[in-house]
Amino acid sequence: MKTLLPSTSRNNAGLTLVEVLAALVILSTSLMAVLLIRNKSVQKAADAQGLMKAVELAELKLNEFALHGYPDADQQAPFLEHPGFAWATHTEQVTIPGKASIYRVDLVVIYPSFGETAGKYQVTTAFSKEKEK
Repeated sequence: MKTLLPSTSRNNAGLTLVEVLAALVILSTSLMAVLLIRNKSVQKAADAQGLMKAVELAELKLNEFALHGYPDADQQAPFLEHPGFAWATHTEQVTIPGKASIYRVDLVVIYPSFGETAGKYQVTTAFSKEKEK
């Protein structure tokens, strides 16, 4: 007499332990890659945000110099309202005979970064002082 139930053989019984372990290795490797990409994108977004803030603070500092006078000597200080951010200037005089004295000012804004070193944003401007007669 024939049975109506199909016979179960060893090949059709289910997943073996090796197949389950292989699937777990592939899944965990894929998950790690996705998490590394996500962490890198979060880091880049935070660095970009810090750079944008540094550009804004540099613009504010240059406007402050324009209103109150440019520094004649090198200066540096933190931005008190923005922890982790600092600024420094380097001033250099360029003399043109018979003309006004021109000063070159390099402004560097240092901002916090996720990298090994802090980020730096530099802008250069110039101003003149009329020569006294």
